[in-house]
Amino acid sequence: MDNIIKLLPLISSIFVLALGIIVFVNGKRNQLNILFLVFSFIIFAWLSGTFMMLKSHTTEEAFFWDKLIYVAVIFIPSTVYHFAVIFAEKFKKRKMIVIVGYIFSLIFLLLNLFTKLFVNNVYEYSWGIHSKAQIFHHFFLIFFIVYLVLMFNEIIVLCRSNLGILRQKARTEFLALLVLTTGSVGFLPAYGVNVPPIFYLSGLFFAIITGYAITQYKLLKIKVLTLHALIILLNVVAFSYIFISETIQEYIVKMLFFVAVAFTSYLLKKSFDQEVAQKEKLKFLAKKLKKTNEKLIALDDAKNEFVSIAAHQLRTPPTIIKGYVSMALEEGGDNLNEKIKDYLKRTLVSNERLIELVEDILDISRIESGRIQYNFEDNQDCRKIVDEVYKSFEMRAKEKGLKLILKKTETPLPKIKMDSKRIREVLSNLVDNAIKYTRKGKITIEEKNIDNKKVRISVSDTGVGILKKDMPNLFKKFSRGTSTERLGSEGTGLGIYVGRKMVKIHHGKIWAESKGINKGSKFVMELPVKWKE
Repeated sequence: MDNIIKLLPLISSIFVLALGIIVFVNGKRNQLNILFLVFSFIIFAWLSGTFMMLKSHTTEEAFFWDKLIYVAVIFIPSTVYHFAVIFAEKFKKRKMIVIVGYIFSLIFLLLNLFTKLFVNNVYEYSWGIHSKAQIFHHFFLIFFIVYLVLMFNEIIVLCRSNLGILRQKARTEFLALLVLTTGSVGFLPAYGVNVPPIFYLSGLFFAIITGYAITQYKLLKIKVLTLHALIILLNVVAFSYIFISETIQEYIVKMLFFVAVAFTSYLLKKSFDQEVAQKEKLKFLAKKLKKTNEKLIALDDAKNEFVSIAAHQLRTPPTIIKGYVSMALEEGGDNLNEKIKDYLKRTLVSNERLIELVEDILDISRIESGRIQYNFEDNQDCRKIVDEVYKSFEMRAKEKGLKLILKKTETPLPKIKMDSKRIREVLSNLVDNAIKYTRKGKITIEEKNIDNKKVRISVSDTGVGILKKDMPNLFKKFSRGTSTERLGSEGTGLGIYVGRKMVKIHHGKIWAESKGINKGSKFVMELPVKWKE
């Protein structure tokens, strides 16, 4: 047990030094971290000197090490005050006090090293040997107390700050400094007071708490610091036990054990650091992706706004053109020769395509920007919509030499919740496409009741069909099947894209089927009878 007590200062000193280096290496190269590293060296010198003093065998050896301990201790008041004003961001205002503190520390250092007016002779007590205080040691204690008071004043003012994070950091550091002041108990043996040499632990706890205060809101994460600190502590303990070996065999065994611990710690640290680096990289990429996504959303919104405005402006001229061309055909009558009539009819057909395109673009713009309005109503009749679409396209199919067939169920279709206008648009587009892409044969509109839970409406044709490779992209924006190009069709691929969006809003689905080129195609729209918005 006695050997373990004597080892504690050595373990603590190595731990504090390692902690200071970790904070410095992983943090910013600012004055605060540099000062913490310097202070870690001071604590290291104090505690390692204490270890050497406790294991001394003669009074001369103990006195020598105690004098060296004071070399570090003398700089504690000035360094800690310097740390406090940097921590409180008041260095410029307190610069002169800091300089004066270091001047006094240098004076006391010279007195300690070259005279007997600081400490002299020794005091032997139950816990070991300590040098006796002389006249300038009393002045040093006054200097020590004054700078402790100044230091606490800076931190207490900071503790009352209105800034939450700053106040929290200050309170943490106040606790660290309060713990450090308990180390002043170590001066009592210099005045002949018998106290146990546990005061050195104050330096250890000060370093741990201060390291936490520095890193808590900085670049180095506290989990990283904690793991590194535990690894260091484990290695320091394993290394320190080598010094209490009594035989060569025991020394070799403990040395091998330390090597094993060090190697395992290295692998653990390397693995953890890689994981932390990967997480930091992912966080950076996530932030970058978020910013990029925000820019893309803004650009997409601007694009939708532009398309919407442009489409609104484009809708008016074609509508006017349609009116004038229709009037010309109607009022011209027999006064127009067949060639002129043909030109006007072609103009009217092309104009209708342009109007459809503008309407599709407007629908897309409204859908993607969330501005499209739906008028959902319960108990709507799908058969009525099917009948209306059939009648509106019957004449057009005949003009192209196609047969338009309507297959109805024997029993009425169940009433469903829907926006009748939008579903009519979707079905009309499917029938229009079927006529457009079919040269000969027939188009069939079929309705089905699926267990009174769904209504299925399909439009099949004997047209150009759909290639298998085109199926995955069929319902994408501006996508057109390869087979449609062979017909010289001028479709844009917007109709079924808009249709899919509208059906999806109704909680339904739409899909296409085809056996291949020139084998026709079938588009199926399925709508649920009941659903909630």
